[in-house]
Amino acid sequence: MGANGEHFSNTTFDIEADHAISQGPPPFEDIFRTAQDLKPFRGADPNETCPLEVRDIGYGDGGTLNFHPLQFSEN
Repeated sequence: MGANGEHFSNTTFDIEADHAISQGPPPFEDIFRTAQDLKPFRGADPNETCPLEVRDIGYGDGGTLNFHPLQFSEN
């Protein structure tokens, strides 16, 4: 997604957001729908351990995950 400067800063993913993450220009600093559906997580136990996978598939650059809070809502 994006090009140079493709930073995610204060980015929120919401399945009901108006815009898909693929429609946003970098840096991604807004509320976006995810590239993949999050509905399978509805009803999941928020205390359960889940893996987090972060991939930077761009050629010739790298990335760092600095902070990753998760917030759940009942909606």
